[in-house]
Amino acid sequence: MHSDVLRLVAGILLAGELTAQPADATGLDADVRVCSSEARVDLVAKPLPLGCEILGCCPGCTAGRLEIVLDFSAPPRSEAHIAIEGVSVSRVKALQSSGNIEWRDTEFVLRPGQSRLMGWPSDATDVPFLAPRILLSGPAVLGEDIGAPGGSEALAEVTAQLSITQLLGGVLVRGYAARYTARRCPMTLSTSDSIRFENNIANDSVIALFDARRSTGWTLNEIGRGDSNADVGNVLSSQDHDAKLAIFSDGNAVAFQSNVTDWSDEVGDIAAVHLSPLIYENVTFWIIHDVVEAQKRMNQDLLRANQLFDQMNGGIGFNVSGVHTAETDANDLLDAGCTGASKLHSRVGFVAGQTNVYYNRDPGPRAVRCNDDTIIVGISADGESLAHEFGHAFTLDHTNSVPHIPLSNLMHSGRFGRDMITVGQLFRTSIDVGSVINVHGLRPEAETLDCSTSSICPDLGLDVTPR
Repeated sequence: MHSDVLRLVAGILLAGELTAQPADATGLDADVRVCSSEARVDLVAKPLPLGCEILGCCPGCTAGRLEIVLDFSAPPRSEAHIAIEGVSVSRVKALQSSGNIEWRDTEFVLRPGQSRLMGWPSDATDVPFLAPRILLSGPAVLGEDIGAPGGSEALAEVTAQLSITQLLGGVLVRGYAARYTARRCPMTLSTSDSIRFENNIANDSVIALFDARRSTGWTLNEIGRGDSNADVGNVLSSQDHDAKLAIFSDGNAVAFQSNVTDWSDEVGDIAAVHLSPLIYENVTFWIIHDVVEAQKRMNQDLLRANQLFDQMNGGIGFNVSGVHTAETDANDLLDAGCTGASKLHSRVGFVAGQTNVYYNRDPGPRAVRCNDDTIIVGISADGESLAHEFGHAFTLDHTNSVPHIPLSNLMHSGRFGRDMITVGQLFRTSIDVGSVINVHGLRPEAETLDCSTSSICPDLGLDVTPR
C-alpha cells in the first residue's frame, strides 16, 4: 500500500455553452471529495442522452445520422467506462467506431485521446443514454509513471477531462463535459468497511439491507444509509454463510446480490454496487364507463402509483403502452369482476405479457386484481386503489393482520389515504420470483427468491422509514 493516497475533487460541469439544448445543462452539480488507498478511483457522472430532444427545435436538429465525438484527456493508464442504458447494447455496438474504443461486455472503454461513434439516427424513438465512469490512474500522482522510487517526484496535481459532443451534419446539437482533479493527501487509516452506491440517480439517501458476519456471530437484515457511501463497521468474511445485499433508492431499481465476497476480516473493505435505472412495468388501460371522468382518474391514479413505488425507494415505474376507450351499456362488462375477466378480454381487449387495467362501473370491491395480468377499477375506488392492486401483482398481500405495519400502509384493505410501503414489502416487489416484474422478464438474469417459502426474505414489517 502506498504511503500516500489520492484526494479526488470532482468538479463535474455540463458545458452549457457547448449545447443547443438547455435541458442538457441542468441538474448536475457535484463536488465529491474522496480519500482512498486504491490507485484507481471510480467516480460516476450523470447519464447523457443521445439524439435531438425535439427535431426542428434549433439549427441542426433534423433527421439524420449522429456523429458522437468523445475526447478524453487524462494521465496514462486512466480509463473512461461508458455504460449503455435505454437500448440494447448490441444496437450501439453495431455503430461505426474509431479511435481508442474497446468494447467490454455491456460497456465500452475509452483510453486517452479522441474517439468517435457514428450512425445513430437522431430521430430514433428509443433514446440511448451514455453513463460515464472515470477511472483516474493514481500512479501519475504518486510518481510511478515517471519512474520515481517511492513517489518522491510525484506530481502535486493531475486532471482528467471528458467531453462528449453530438454532431449532425457537422452542426453541434448536444454537448457534455466533466473535469476531475486528483491531489495527494496524507494517509488515513480506514476504521470501517463500507458499501459504495454508484449511479444514485436521485442523489437521495440510499437504504442498504445486508446480512453479515460480525465478531458476535451471523446477523440478518442490518441497515446502512448514505447518498454515495454507507459505513457499516467491520464486516467479517462470510466463511460458509451466504452474505446478501439489497439496495433501495429513488430513481433506481432495487439491486440484490447474494454470495457477496467483498468482505474480509480486515477493515477498509468496499462493496461497490452499480445501481440501474427504474424498472418499468408496461400497462394497457381499457376504459368502458364514464370515459371522460375515468381518464382523469386514470391519470391521477397512475401518478400516485408512480410516486408510491418510486419515491418510497421501490425502484418501479409504470409505462403506459396504450389507452383504449369504448363506452358500453353491457351490464356484464360494466359490473364484471374477476369471474367476468374473460369477457373483458374477449369483448374489450387484452395485451399479453403486461398488466391490463379496466375501468368499469362496479367490479364488487373498489378495485380487484385477478390472476391473469388483469386489474379492474370501479367508480368507488380511491386514489391509491390502483397502486394497491399493483402491489398485489407484485406478490403483496393485505396487511390488516400483519404485526408492526401501520394502518396507512398501501396494502391495508378498506383504508383511505394510504401513503407508505415497508422495505420488507419493497424487497418482495422486485426480488420475489412471483412478482410480475420477474414474470414479465423485466429483470433478466437477475437473482430472485421465492418469498412464499423462503425464510431468508426480510420480515414484511421491516421498515427503515422510506419516503
